[in-house]
Amino acid sequence: MLTARRSRSKKVWIALMLLLLAFYGLSVRDVSAQPVAGLRKTAEQGDAQSQYQLGSMYEEGKEVKKDIVEAVKWWRKAAEQGHMDAQYVLGNAAIFGYGMDRNPVEAAKWWRKSAEQGHISGQYTIGNAYMYGEGVKKDPTEAVRWWKEAAAQGHGGAQYVLGMAYNDGIGVEQDFTEAVRWWQKAVEQNYAPAHYPLGLAYAEGHGVKKDHDAALKHWQQGAEKEHARSQFALGGAYAHGYGVPRDPAEAVKYWRKAAEQGYVPAQYMLALSYADGYGGNKDPEEALLWCRKAADQGHIQAQFLLGRAYFYSKKEYAEGVKWWQRAASAGEKESQYELGIAYQLGKGIAQDDVESVKWFQKAAEQGHPDAQHMLGRAYYYGKGVPKDYSQAAHWLKQSADQGNGWAQVTLGVLYRNGYGVANNDSEAVKLWEQAAKQNHVQAQYLLGLSYFDGTGVVRNYATALEWFKKAADQGYLEAQVQLGYMYERGLGATSNLAEAMKWYQKAAEQQHSWSQYYLGTCYETGKGVEKNYAKAFEWYQKAAASGYSSAFAKMGNVYYSGYGVPKNYDEAMKWYQKAVEKGDPTGEGHYYLGLAYFTGNGVKKSPVEAAKRWTIASERGHALAQYALSVSYSNNAPVLENYLGAVKWRKEAAEKGDVNAQYYLATSYMLGFDQEKNINQATVWFQKAAEQGHSGAKAMLAKLKSK
Repeated sequence: MLTARRSRSKKVWIALMLLLLAFYGLSVRDVSAQPVAGLRKTAEQGDAQSQYQLGSMYEEGKEVKKDIVEAVKWWRKAAEQGHMDAQYVLGNAAIFGYGMDRNPVEAAKWWRKSAEQGHISGQYTIGNAYMYGEGVKKDPTEAVRWWKEAAAQGHGGAQYVLGMAYNDGIGVEQDFTEAVRWWQKAVEQNYAPAHYPLGLAYAEGHGVKKDHDAALKHWQQGAEKEHARSQFALGGAYAHGYGVPRDPAEAVKYWRKAAEQGYVPAQYMLALSYADGYGGNKDPEEALLWCRKAADQGHIQAQFLLGRAYFYSKKEYAEGVKWWQRAASAGEKESQYELGIAYQLGKGIAQDDVESVKWFQKAAEQGHPDAQHMLGRAYYYGKGVPKDYSQAAHWLKQSADQGNGWAQVTLGVLYRNGYGVANNDSEAVKLWEQAAKQNHVQAQYLLGLSYFDGTGVVRNYATALEWFKKAADQGYLEAQVQLGYMYERGLGATSNLAEAMKWYQKAAEQQHSWSQYYLGTCYETGKGVEKNYAKAFEWYQKAAASGYSSAFAKMGNVYYSGYGVPKNYDEAMKWYQKAVEKGDPTGEGHYYLGLAYFTGNGVKKSPVEAAKRWTIASERGHALAQYALSVSYSNNAPVLENYLGAVKWRKEAAEKGDVNAQYYLATSYMLGFDQEKNINQATVWFQKAAEQGHSGAKAMLAKLKSK
């Protein structure tokens, strides 16, 4: 079907009538034939033609002072005597309220009277009234009947609209061939608007054999006659290379011609052209000007773009919201979505989660994938609506099915946790893979974790490494940490400490506190990097500034030991205390504070307080504290009265990999100290300590093996 369509709104109807009035005025005949004095005399004597002409002279202000009320008075006298021209113009006066109150019913009455007498313009106009329901009950069949009367008399406008009726199947059975026949008649009458739909008919092969040259010819002829729609279509032909060489500059030229005549689609296209530099002239201000012209006339896409320009480019949030409200109220889904965002952020309008959800819902129901995602998130978090995982899953699935990466990620989380849907790890992985292939960074990370853990998919460290690398390359912090961990331990790739340090450093530079802390330990011990106490101190300091409690303890230790900074027990105690005050989840602060109490450096010496601190640290899994506590129990059994405590903490420290605890535990098993003698267990723990490079363990292991 042809894409040419007539607006059926009363606004368009009145606009068309105003256009006719601008060209022809209310009257339709030459009024200069008689002097006014003689004309008035015959008019007063009841001559209908004189009454009509006198009214027209008052309308135009010819030889009399212009007076539209007086004009209507004389037209009415003539019309009541059956003068068809007077009946027609009296209908025009009634529809516009010229010289009388606006009265569509009376307008239609007088148009019909003129039409019944064969008045060609009256026939055409009463046809329009029936088509739009202006002053009469809407009746497309009756509209077509009157248009046919006018068209048969050669009225170009009637022939044009009759063609549109046949094209659309309104008031008559749809017949493309008949539509083309009437448009051709209108063109023969030199009726410029008919060139546009006739060109479309040739372009699409509706009612006539498809002929690109003929289509282009009609648009060119219409454009030469300053018909805006034809100019717009011709611009489109140059834009797409339809029957002419592709020429953006020529396209913009014709769009501008149409736009300057007020043709809204052309104004919109002109705005896009200036915004993108299409045709060689990028001009944001010109783009804004034409976009506003189109928006002012109700073009909803222009209103949407104008809203974006003000909201995102000019940062005039309230102005942007104003235009989105207009378009959104007209059902434009992009504006509905943006309005939801504005309410969510509280930019340009008061923050309101409920209102935000309302607009997301409207856009989502029209299939907007981003709005569906945001609506799903609203239900997921319970923002603006009660929390409802089932509804979250419903909307996220619709969005995910349209390829929205964020929706795929969140829906995957629902499947992983069984929120609103049955738990399904493989479905979660499938969704994350879809998003990851769109380069969605969080999906790449989650997919890497799935392969790392073997959840929902067969464990594969190499594939995990591949997805972590993709996410890490995009700066995803957790992926950089995970990548460092895998390179450090040789998971999915050959162990590479230098590569591990590189990724830990990238994460640390993004203020990842654990990475900053861990880099400090690496520089302190020379693991993967050259030992450098100054750099260790630098990274500990950064981790501490990020609030990482273990870094507080390390800062204390640096000052306590004098590594990289001058030794300062008071400063050390301050940092140990900070670690404890922050909760000290790893027990690091309590361990070093215990060490200070044990040695009496920075505080009064107190083995009991030291043991107390080490106990707290040991209960939090701190291996060095467990070893220190085990030694304390062994050395002070009469005080602490608990050999079993020594064994317990020594073993826990050894199992966590503390080399001294492993050596001490092996010695205890060998000698039967604090526990039953067991050479096999002694050999096991000497072996573990030897593997960590403990020289004493190596020597003892050699002695045991030689026996």
